[in-house]
Amino acid sequence: MDVQDFQGDTVLHLSSRMGHKEITSAICEEDNCDPLAKRNNKKELPIDIARSHIVFQIIKICSDRNQLRRELAYLKSVS
Repeated sequence: MDVQDFQGDTVLHLSSRMGHKEITSAICEEDNCDPLAKRNNKKELPIDIARSHIVFQIIKICSDRNQLRRELAYLKSVS
């Protein structure tokens, strides 16, 4: 998930740019997928370059899931 090409794109950047909803969805189903973790050389996140509304929504759901996981982990750590 962290491998970047010479333009700084990850596989999630590439699938987003190409509008591949099935590939984007499969990537986002991985537990270690964090669509807000890597910017490419143009400082773009995958959600910034999503070619379709469907791909945008898939990435948004993944991002929201990760935010919820962080919040739950924080709540566990303070209780």
